[in-house]
Amino acid sequence: MLLADYKGEILSSILLLAFGDTVSYKMGGWSGERRDVRPNELLHWTAMRWARDRLGPNRAATSYAWAAFLNKGVTLAFGTDYPVEPVTPFRGLYAAVTRKSENGKQEYFPEQKLTMDQAIAAYTTGAAFAEFEEKEKGKLVPGMLADFVVLDQDVTLGG
Repeated sequence: MLLADYKGEILSSILLLAFGDTVSYKMGGWSGERRDVRPNELLHWTAMRWARDRLGPNRAATSYAWAAFLNKGVTLAFGTDYPVEPVTPFRGLYAAVTRKSENGKQEYFPEQKLTMDQAIAAYTTGAAFAEFEEKEKGKLVPGMLADFVVLDQDVTLGG
């Protein structure tokens, strides 16, 4: 998909590349592209139970390939798919970092796990890039827009 930003520049984007797109997964030249991703979808039956059976293990291994995208220079832009999904990003952070089902009993191609810093960046700087707003938001620096949330624990420490 090609999108034009407010200045008329063209940006390449794939909005959904979830289920075993082996051709795109193996392609090079991704630097500067972005992938709009809803990592919480990995928590659902469609990935954990359905994808391996329907796609086979080789194609399923290329689904939700977030680490591979980052290694190819692709910007990940995470979102929640609200109102279909809860608006909270914490389920998506959990999915991206653990690649486990919500009950923690099933794991989906763990080699594609992200670090917590990578997952947070996808929700912040990556999402701003996807909106063509990377010069206005996505980072906590003077002069940029920001939303704040106060948490009772440090999510970057795990556990």
